[in-house]
Amino acid sequence: MKTPHHDISAMETKDQNWKGLYIVSGILMIVSATLSFVVAYGGRILYSSGYPSDPTSYLLLVSQHQSLATITWSLWIVLDFISLPPLLAL
Repeated sequence: MKTPHHDISAMETKDQNWKGLYIVSGILMIVSATLSFVVAYGGRILYSSGYPSDPTSYLLLVSQHQSLATITWSLWIVLDFISLPPLLAL
């Protein structure tokens, strides 16, 4: 006699409901890893002369490399958002 807890077809149906989230999460983890390298490279270029010690020199650095700073920081924020589905899948 089968009990509902041991029914394999019920377990497969249960896993199928989450399949889409697992696939999207896997893709987003690959994208996240790739974007992490891009952000690290952007940060390496942005702070190649060293990290500024005071706010004035920091603002001067950002004003000299405004597009690079904007892209790097925006991608950093995007990385935070695309890590949410994999976190839910885990």
